[in-house]
Amino acid sequence: MPQSRNNLNPKPQKKPSNNQEYVIGLFLRYGVMGVAIVGVILGILWSWWWLVVLCGLAVALGIYDVLQSKHAILKNYPIA
Repeated sequence: MPQSRNNLNPKPQKKPSNNQEYVIGLFLRYGVMGVAIVGVILGILWSWWWLVVLCGLAVALGIYDVLQSKHAILKNYPIA
């Protein structure tokens, strides 16, 4: 039996503020695309053409996903 049924005066659980939820949501949505962008930048700096190509394709796919309007999941979670 859940503890809330036994306790007549349960303590409210601490809920994160709206700002924290917003930042966590952004990281979860666009984190993979951010990693791909960082990969392109590092590939350019280190002159690793294969990293630039791989991450560049991922960034292009992410941009396509964000700009399309048919599929909400692809729009909200690009690349992933």
